[in-house]
Amino acid sequence: MKEDDISNQVLIPLLGKMGFLEPRFKGGTSEFGKDLICYTVDQFKEKEYVAIQLKKEKITQRNIHKIKNQIIEAFIPFQDAISSEKIRISKFYLITIEHITSNAQKIIDEFITEQKWNIYYRDGTWLINQIDENYPAYFSPEFNYFDKYFKAMKSDFETIKDISAVGQKQPIPLEELYVPLRLSEKRKNRTMVNEEGIELISKKDYYVDVEEYLETDINVSSEYILKNYKKVIILGNPGSGKTTLLKYFALRCCKENIEQREKSQVPIYIVLHEFLESGKKLREYIDDVLTNYHFPQDQNFIENILEKGKCIILLDGFDELVSKDNQENIAKKINKFLEKYPKNQIIVTSRFTGYQYELEGFNRFKILNFNDEQIREFVKNWFREKEHEKAKAMIRAIMKNERIRSLAKTPLLISIIAIIYEEDKELPQRRVELYERCIQVLLRRWDVQKRLRNLYESEKKEFILRKLAFYCHSNNKRTMTKSEIKKVMRKYFSQIQLKRVDEEPFLKEIWQRTHIIQQNTSNNYDFLILFFQEYFASLELKETENIINFILEHLFEPWWEEPILLYAGLKKDATFLINEINKKIREDIFYNKLLFLGKCISNAYFTDPEIKKRIINKLLKIYETTDYTLTKKRIINALILNKSNRILKFLMNKLIEEKWIVQRLIAKALGDAANEEIIEQLLEIFTSTENSEVRWGVTLALEQIKSEKTIDPLIEILLSSENYESRKNAARILGRIGNERALTPLIQVLNSEDEYSLRFNVVKALGEIGTEKALVSLIETLNSEENDVIQRIVVESIGKIGSEKAFRPLLQTLISTENYEIRIEIRDVLGKISGEEALEPLLELVLTSKDPEIQFIAAEALINLEKEDIIKPAMEAFKNSKSPNIQWSTAFLLAGYGVNEVSKSLINALLTSKSPFVRQLAALSLGRLKNEDIIEQLIEAYNSEKTSEIRFSIALALGSFRKKVTIKPLIKVLKEEKDAKIRICAMKALEWAGMKEGIDPLIETLTNAKEPRVRSAAARVLGKIGDDKAINALTKASQEVAEGEKVCVMTRVNDAAYEALEKVCKRIKRRILI
Repeated sequence: MKEDDISNQVLIPLLGKMGFLEPRFKGGTSEFGKDLICYTVDQFKEKEYVAIQLKKEKITQRNIHKIKNQIIEAFIPFQDAISSEKIRISKFYLITIEHITSNAQKIIDEFITEQKWNIYYRDGTWLINQIDENYPAYFSPEFNYFDKYFKAMKSDFETIKDISAVGQKQPIPLEELYVPLRLSEKRKNRTMVNEEGIELISKKDYYVDVEEYLETDINVSSEYILKNYKKVIILGNPGSGKTTLLKYFALRCCKENIEQREKSQVPIYIVLHEFLESGKKLREYIDDVLTNYHFPQDQNFIENILEKGKCIILLDGFDELVSKDNQENIAKKINKFLEKYPKNQIIVTSRFTGYQYELEGFNRFKILNFNDEQIREFVKNWFREKEHEKAKAMIRAIMKNERIRSLAKTPLLISIIAIIYEEDKELPQRRVELYERCIQVLLRRWDVQKRLRNLYESEKKEFILRKLAFYCHSNNKRTMTKSEIKKVMRKYFSQIQLKRVDEEPFLKEIWQRTHIIQQNTSNNYDFLILFFQEYFASLELKETENIINFILEHLFEPWWEEPILLYAGLKKDATFLINEINKKIREDIFYNKLLFLGKCISNAYFTDPEIKKRIINKLLKIYETTDYTLTKKRIINALILNKSNRILKFLMNKLIEEKWIVQRLIAKALGDAANEEIIEQLLEIFTSTENSEVRWGVTLALEQIKSEKTIDPLIEILLSSENYESRKNAARILGRIGNERALTPLIQVLNSEDEYSLRFNVVKALGEIGTEKALVSLIETLNSEENDVIQRIVVESIGKIGSEKAFRPLLQTLISTENYEIRIEIRDVLGKISGEEALEPLLELVLTSKDPEIQFIAAEALINLEKEDIIKPAMEAFKNSKSPNIQWSTAFLLAGYGVNEVSKSLINALLTSKSPFVRQLAALSLGRLKNEDIIEQLIEAYNSEKTSEIRFSIALALGSFRKKVTIKPLIKVLKEEKDAKIRICAMKALEWAGMKEGIDPLIETLTNAKEPRVRSAAARVLGKIGDDKAINALTKASQEVAEGEKVCVMTRVNDAAYEALEKVCKRIKRRILI
């Protein structure tokens, strides 16, 4: 190794491990005697700088005099290029990887005495000992294995290879183009309240059957997801950046591992359609990925990292598995893998359309559309520093045109817009025209610009690309082998005057020149992005005679929806297609035909005005007459695509008139489609109305739109309005917008106001904005707040920010408060924000607290931390303590880490403890362990238990096993239990088990149960696992009339049954016709 490499790869990480701060390389022409500098901080917070000179050769009397001159240079004060501060070196270390002769040592000692400087010298033996003590991974063969792997993956992912790179003169580093995505999480609330603060539903009353209604959209960052969630599904629209996000995660992990010289987390990136085609188990396919990136086939190392949970498995393109059966197959392989290796993080991506099989137990996030700030940042990154004026001109072109601005919502579309803008200096106005022009540029123009001569005309390439895309889409494929491609070419080459000899050069020119197809391996190819395959498939539909029957056959398949809608746009006039659909396709009870036609007219350039009017009128009529929330939601989403003034006015009126659940649906739609006029109207209504329900609807819309133009008016309302409802809603919207300009006024209100609901919303807003300044204010409030509800929401907001700085204040609050809700919130937050420093104090609480609640909450926080260092001391306490509480609390902790040895103690706690709290947690812990030997004892415990909350927990534990042996006792619980929430829990457990044996008792419950919430829960579970046997019962239940407006949406049996019926019909591919 060269000296520079030793400095960067050995000394810098070693110095960091030894406690030196910010070690960095100074070598080169401006080193002045210093290869590296770093510093320490004394007790007065003063920095003491250290300089290091590294020598690869032996230090002898011959070269020591040159080194003395370098030492003198090193002690000369200098201006730091990074911090601009004047730096004086306090200590100097001379280090050689060889040894220092005795004569050289003598000369150095005399020099030290003469200069009276702090100079030290160290040889290779000392260096090896320091590495062995502080950085042992460096000597491990395992380290070398991973080093090769990380570097190979980094090399693959560090530059953009998708459409964003097309037309760029140089490869674009991913990190330079990447714009952080905004993601939205459906986060569970404990209650749902309306504008007046009246509690509509509560988790404590309804439990698992109302989870989807106890949700709000919370914006989070990708960093937050990486840190806080083990199992994640990220949903997004085409081109929203799903694949780039996973590659960014992988690249970041690789760089961190290379820089820190240790495997903190090992990224494993897998394209799911390639995994499906392999036919292998996930564990086997991981071996293939590791091998592809130069990791030696050493099973011991691989098993070790998987068992310890050191991997982040990145699974890309769940929607590209095409069919629900394929998705279910892959989901089962994922679950099987997680059963054996539960500690690893898994992140899956999928489009919304095409996500047909729900991944159970995964936290769901959706990628939000780009806002104006992200659009500007992406364009600047795309053009890069040298073309700053072009970037400014394109940003102006996008921002001044409302139609283009509404299109520029994803990285893919902005890249396409940039490609076209580079070429044309103007932009098409419709989505399909934008795509059409992009393909033209890729096929015809880039090679001209690069002055490359093509062998084959672009028309011939387009012709074959159409055939390949249609072949793939018709066969539910994303990947083609070379032999498949050649087979298609041979079939059609005669039509374009090409011969068999042209196959290889033609294919090579397509994938090397157009960027439309990419070569994955020497034998496998696919379209660069799924959109390209869909677009060329739609072109083939357009160019094929008598294609209408094929379209009608596939009309309601998610895989074909985008190509057919693009076809409608390419045909210019959609009238014929719509007439054929109306003539030959009957409507079903979910209005799938009408909803498709609503999408169709928004994609088409032209539709007969009378036909278009009839479709919109029918959508509006059904909206007004339907009793189903699902139908209203789908009609809203179809209408908003048209964005006509009539539609926007209609939705604005409905936003004001509708009840809360539909208000939220309309607000979300307006958030995606609002223009300047709509924003101004909403602000006007917000500031002028006295009707609280109207203001609430407008609030929901403004927080979805997130326009920065609303910030100043909202701040003014927050600070000066005399209406508290207006002020608290302004705080809520400002939080959702997330702009730091709102911080100071929000903190001002928090510190000066006493009104409860206003302060509640201000605290939530501070958590949403999430800066250091917001965190400081929240911690101050946590320490001084007396209101329990405000204190709980402060803890929740601190958790959103996710800083370790809040650990000590939260720990103190956990100990001092007696409020269980606050304690539970602190438990959830501590498990997300805490680091190594949390282990000792939390374990101390587990072992010494006299309060069982605090013991178990601290144990749960330790489980969430996933630090296996805690197992050994917890096991010692478990084995040696005579206290039942300590035994049970440590058993609960160890169960969270999968230590089956504690099963007997937990069974004992469940059967003998006098504390209902302890018995309840013991049951849940046994469910975590999934030790099948204790199932019979759990069933016995359930039968003998009198307390409903504990029976509830035992039922959950039985369900968590997801084994056939638990079906019978769960069915017995469902049939015989009187407590509604336990019956609902048993149904949820049957859903987890996913066994067909549960369908009949669920149908019986839906048909005969008295309580609406029990019947609604049965319907929802049938929607997840039901088959054609459930159709009749769900249909009958869906036709019931809701008993008045007072009935909550989540307990309306007809709504739940209708949604479940739609899911079952989609799964079994059956249409129920009107």
